[in-house]
Amino acid sequence: MTKIKKTIGFTIGSLNPGGAERVITCLANELVANYNVIIITLEKCDSFYELNPKIMLLNCNLIIPENQNMIGSIRNHSKTIKKISGFIKSESIDLMIGFTTSVNVLSIISAKLNNIPIIISERNNPIADPPNKFWKILRNSLYRFTDYLVVQTSSNKDFYAKIIPSKKIVIIKNPVAPTLTSKRIIREENKKNKTILTVGRLDSNKSQDLLIKAYSNISNKNDWQLQIIGDGDKMDEYKTIAKDLNIDHTVSFLGNVSNVYDYYNNASIFVFTSKSEGYPNALAEALYFGIPSISTNCPHGPSDLIDNDINGILIEVDNQKMLEHQLKRLMIDEDLRDNLSKSAIVKSHKLDISLITSSWTEYFNKLL
Repeated sequence: MTKIKKTIGFTIGSLNPGGAERVITCLANELVANYNVIIITLEKCDSFYELNPKIMLLNCNLIIPENQNMIGSIRNHSKTIKKISGFIKSESIDLMIGFTTSVNVLSIISAKLNNIPIIISERNNPIADPPNKFWKILRNSLYRFTDYLVVQTSSNKDFYAKIIPSKKIVIIKNPVAPTLTSKRIIREENKKNKTILTVGRLDSNKSQDLLIKAYSNISNKNDWQLQIIGDGDKMDEYKTIAKDLNIDHTVSFLGNVSNVYDYYNNASIFVFTSKSEGYPNALAEALYFGIPSISTNCPHGPSDLIDNDINGILIEVDNQKMLEHQLKRLMIDEDLRDNLSKSAIVKSHKLDISLITSSWTEYFNKLL
């Protein structure tokens, strides 16, 4: 007798470029082998990331007018709940999975109206990037009705344990995308370029200026180069800093790139300087590629990925002197770089999509 596949429905605001969007598409592409998979977006959009053609993509056609008042907002979200609820009925969805705070709230209501289980997932640092008062009240009131809440870090679990029972909170890290893992090349250190790499949005929270200034203070750089991948509102300012420090000839601002794996494969050192994170995807990717990495021990995420001086190095947030010291240490010591690289690769196998998907399906099986 042929086993009938269960139907799971993901909900998210859109499938534009972003961390949560990438995770959903990665999971959906893996899960479609064993489930009927539907992704429901609030906005009408195509997927930025490649989706298996067997995945059904639906949308609520949510349009938020400028300067919308509270009554208009409530009316819009009520329509969205009706849309999601309608999809649950018409597509016979057995389990809902929500991503991000506002979508989680709408998904919980929709799932409960249809008497089906619901798993929600938080992706941001709730202290550094909190929702507005409206969504915070709804979050604190309704999250207790979810069956499980998935977070990526122990710090996030501690935060949400004040809102819902700890037994409902599950830590599952983000996977490294298969589009990256398939491109990883394990190379000997001496075959890599003398390149220091950082990847991320150029803004005040990511603090790439700390790296630029630390790099400029290292007197004997020899033929080392600094590559900065990413775009953002600090681009011009950071270029000016590099020029004023007379290091612009050894610093490359590359903007957003589609072949980031080439840079991961060729970098000798990776540096991550954030003040706060929800989950540091770029750091996880760098470790997966075996790049000896230095990261600020910011909340939340780096300490969940790095055991200090074993598979990477943790430094204090905003501590330029500490960053300079560890940069010099890695630039000089090839054996240290090699040891960190090997340990990073071993520990990062836990971020393979197959293992992360298995962690999710463990909780699906408890509810289906």
